[in-house]
Amino acid sequence: MTANSGVQLGYGGPGFINVPFDYQVPLTGFSITPVATATVLNPAGTLATGTITMPASPDDGTICAVSSTQTITALTVSANTGQSIVGAVTTLSAGTNMAYQYRAADKTWYVSPVK
Repeated sequence: MTANSGVQLGYGGPGFINVPFDYQVPLTGFSITPVATATVLNPAGTLATGTITMPASPDDGTICAVSSTQTITALTVSANTGQSIVGAVTTLSAGTNMAYQYRAADKTWYVSPVK
């Protein structure tokens, strides 16, 4: 399926059936709010800057994971309005990922043990 703004939603991987993911080809200075629990960033090369804003209305326990095929040197990971985030990363190396899990009781994203 394809959503607006060139966002591609895909499915799967071994062991996972019908798990949607968000595929993006960002440019330096990008700003993305993930639309799925997993987001794959596949830029053409190293990016100087970018921003990821966590989803606006997550359910308790929602996991938001992001991986990148290239380094993002200065990454800003922000909570959405009325939320907070603990342990926001500031860079993402090529071939690595980050994951946060939402706790509705205190409206906070925490580094997730599930990646």
